[in-house]
Order: sequence, then structure tokens, then C-alpha cells
Amino acid sequence: GGHTLNASQNAWNETWKLGVRGADYLGLGDEVNSSSLSILDVTRPNATLNSPANNTYSNVTPVNLTVNLTDESSGIKNATLYVTNTTSSFNVTTVTNFVVDTLSSTIGIVITFVDGVFKWFWNVVDQAGNIFTTGNYTITVDTTNPLISFTTGTAANASNLSQNWVFVNISLTEINLKNITYTLFNTTNQINTTTYTTNTLTINFTSLNDGVY
Repeated sequence: GGHTLNASQNAWNETWKLGVRGADYLGLGDEVNSSSLSILDVTRPNATLNSPANNTYSNVTPVNLTVNLTDESSGIKNATLYVTNTTSSFNVTTVTNFVVDTLSSTIGIVITFVDGVFKWFWNVVDQAGNIFTTGNYTITVDTTNPLISFTTGTAANASNLSQNWVFVNISLTEINLKNITYTLFNTTNQINTTTYTTNTLTINFTSLNDGVY
């Protein structure tokens, strides 16, 4: 009948030989040796996106996209950053200058963006050829200031009004709105500040005393 022998070795990139000898009670036996056996690294490396955080908004175009890399056995061989916009690939850059047997590293590549929405991720390969790909992070780059102007219904500058309220209506051009803040001053103090996180283009300041605003 057949017999099995199990042995566990976890050293990476080493070559072993297996020998088996059989003998009976009379001392008669035989021996067989195998050809070389290679122990391979079959564990994938790992990578965690570091910064900037997912769904970041940036008002500057150079942004450092960083990642934490780890590997258990053979070491990191290379890592590639992929950046895409809504229609196509924007940048692909590979880092290869890892020291032999590097098991952990934090690296980053500075990408000069243009305005738009981008997804980015890293792909890491170890010395044995195992591959790991991270999920996607999103970054929105917006270097354009909002455009605001007073429009219909807003009193002209330096108006004299017989009323106790001030109505404001604005026109706004902005594709990545965070908030709108309206502030009313008199000649000495800040009377009211109201912030909206929605596209609220009008406000009416009421119950005002006589004065200059």
C-alpha cells in the first residue's frame, strides 16, 4: 500500500531534496532520492491606501497619493499607482527601487492634477510574483473660486429704504458646493450670520432697526 509523509517548511526561495529509505526486518532495503524541491511564496502582499482620505476635495493640483505596503515572505518587488478620470487613464507610475527583502514600506507619488473627479488605487507585486490590488479612492480637484453676484430683488448699493428688512438674492456658479454663508453688518457690529449647506440663493433679514447695513 501507499504511505504518505507530510513536512512543513516556510523558508522562502530555498531548494530541498527528499530522500526515502525503506528496510525490512532482515535489513534489506532500498533508498530513493527526489530531484530538487523548491519552496515558493504563495502568500499575496497587502496594501492599504493611506492619504488623502477617500472622497477628498482638493483646491491644489499637486497631491501626494500614498500607500502602506506589506509582504510576509519574499519581499516587495514593485508597486504601481493607477489614476483614472471619468473617461480614461490619467496616470500610471511604477515604483521599483525597493531594497531586497523589503517587507514593509510607505510610499507616495505626487500627481499634478487638473480640475475634475479622479479615482486612484495601487497594485503591489512581491518577489514571487504574487499580486494584490487595493480598492479605489476618489479625489475631486477644484481650483476654481465660486462666482457670486447680486441679482433681481436685491436692493442696489447705497439704497434708502423705508422698511425693516433686507432681502438678498444671488446668482452662484459652483459645481462642488460646500456651503453658502450670508452675513449682515451695520456700521459697528455683525447683526446676523446664516449658513446653508444647500443651494439656497435667497435670504430675508427681518425685524431690523433703522440704520446703515
